[in-house]
Amino acid sequence: MRRRFAVAVIGLVMVAALTATPKKKQKEPLALISGTVFQSSGFLLRGAKVVAVSQQESKIKIEDQTGPRGEFALRVPVAKGPYLVTAEAKGFEGQQKTAEVYESEKTTVTFQLKPKP
Repeated sequence: MRRRFAVAVIGLVMVAALTATPKKKQKEPLALISGTVFQSSGFLLRGAKVVAVSQQESKIKIEDQTGPRGEFALRVPVAKGPYLVTAEAKGFEGQQKTAEVYESEKTTVTFQLKPKP
């Protein structure tokens, strides 16, 4: 009787170990680069392309497009900053700014694009 009980307990432990969910790979910390793109006249600029490229690792490139209110938001890896952020839109001159990022924090960047001559 004891032997059957011991075998049953060992079997349950083995099944529990095999079906346990594996630990998830820990994700690297992210930061947020967000902001607004305006026209030089002060009006919001919808549909502008915003790109952030890590200055330490050029393979890291995050893109977004501004919404109806000219706003954008980019989630970027923290260890790969600072980032060079570029905003451009059809009919406007592009603009670049540098954004320093810190773990779990938000960095705000505002652009004011001039019309092309």
